[in-house]
Amino acid sequence: MTVEPSLTVTVEWGDCDPAGIVFYPNYLRWIDAAFHHLLAATGTSHEQLAAAHGAIGTPLVEVRVRFLRPSGVGDTLRIESVVERWERKRFHVRHRIYNGETLAVEATETRCWAGRDADGRMRALPIPEELRHLLDAQ
Repeated sequence: MTVEPSLTVTVEWGDCDPAGIVFYPNYLRWIDAAFHHLLAATGTSHEQLAAAHGAIGTPLVEVRVRFLRPSGVGDTLRIESVVERWERKRFHVRHRIYNGETLAVEATETRCWAGRDADGRMRALPIPEELRHLLDAQ
């Protein structure tokens, strides 16, 4: 089964605030899902990569969001995601959320590759080449 790299979401009544527009935390939930969907489009998952490299995975360390156009019940949103920049232990994922052909939201996530040290504390680790290769191919 082939997974498309973009994610489509239909806005439901419960996704909206009393003004009838998407309640902003839902965008954070959807961009997180879009990142995991991007991984699935490579033929792997967050859990498989973490297990293969003895890591926790890719925790979110920063997020920035710009709201450009409101969306509401019944709207179909398309989320396009791409890794914009790599660092040694962190990477930046750009998400563009379209309502029809109109850009409604822009977001950037910063994630790190993480594992546990000898004391069990979470710490950032160098990003495996496999992860870079998989996501750069998208």
